[in-house]
Amino acid sequence: MSMSWFTFQPNEIRVMTASSSSQPAGVGFSQKSPNTSARVTTLEQATEDFNEFLFILFQSYLPQYASHPLHIAAESYGGRWGPAFIDKIVSLQRADSRRAILNPVKSLILVNAVIGSLGGYLTTGKYEFGCTPTGQATKLGLGYNETACAAIAEAGPSCEVYAELCERTSDLTLCAANSEYCWDHISPWVEIPDRNPYNIEQPCSNPEDLCLKELTAAQKYYNLPWVQQGLGFQDFNYAALNRDLSADFAKSLAVTQSVLPLVVNILDHTDIKILFLNGHLDSLTVTPGQQRIVDNIRWKGQLDYRQKEFQDWFYVNTSGHKVLGGQLKGSGKLKFVAFEGAGHMVPGDQPQAASYILEDWLRGF
Repeated sequence: MSMSWFTFQPNEIRVMTASSSSQPAGVGFSQKSPNTSARVTTLEQATEDFNEFLFILFQSYLPQYASHPLHIAAESYGGRWGPAFIDKIVSLQRADSRRAILNPVKSLILVNAVIGSLGGYLTTGKYEFGCTPTGQATKLGLGYNETACAAIAEAGPSCEVYAELCERTSDLTLCAANSEYCWDHISPWVEIPDRNPYNIEQPCSNPEDLCLKELTAAQKYYNLPWVQQGLGFQDFNYAALNRDLSADFAKSLAVTQSVLPLVVNILDHTDIKILFLNGHLDSLTVTPGQQRIVDNIRWKGQLDYRQKEFQDWFYVNTSGHKVLGGQLKGSGKLKFVAFEGAGHMVPGDQPQAASYILEDWLRGF
């Protein structure tokens, strides 16, 4: 596993230290122990690895931070990692394990994150996204045609029923079947040709790198000799994507695994707060689907959270102008913030807006 850390001081917030880790071992600069031959292919294995990484990090390399409050942020498929990692950390702390870190976890921040079934609301939310006048794709002139919308409407109810079975049972075979059904009956209709699915305002010029120019640029940058030397590497073949590892997770069905039960446990049985961020221009983790998923998290505060209405929120940009940032709602320990002008990578697309929300969130701790 690899990581980097830096210290920053946002406006009116005490100095904080942030770290970034590549997950799981085998991704980016992260590497397995020389004594380990097996590859990580399941969420459970990745969770064990991450906890051990944190334990060694704080015990041996950053002991000065070993008892500092911890906020864990995860993006995209990291929506699986974040809740699972926190669940493991809390479990070990409560068991007074010798391998438990001492840091109290204060919050979980999830950015366009997949926490539930790959089918269900995540898929049927595409109806609002591209079949309604207010949908983001529709407003950009990229809405789906009548045939596509009819197909989504027909398959949608079954897709949601199968997703609920997945969520209730946590059976990976059922979850895989749900994902396959929704994929076969809906996904072929909702692809937008020649557009970046992570931000549909952008064209796709590099499909081999998932239409992400940042991915191509990062791969070139991290393979520069002087950059690798500065990071403690030499002649390392940095790859932004590990397709073999992705295939392993698909084969083990881990990609279909819902962590909603872990999210419920965090909300109901810990003091940890959860913040969801979601960009409106993402055609994969679409905001309507994400909003419905969060509305249906069955925690003790669900009814109060669900009845709240989304409200516009604003921030002042560097030019001193008041700008619409998006919409938000929250209740108790749970908050959902949607972003205008952002896709799958909210902090990259709207750094000022994301910083405003993050600063506001951290002031509460």
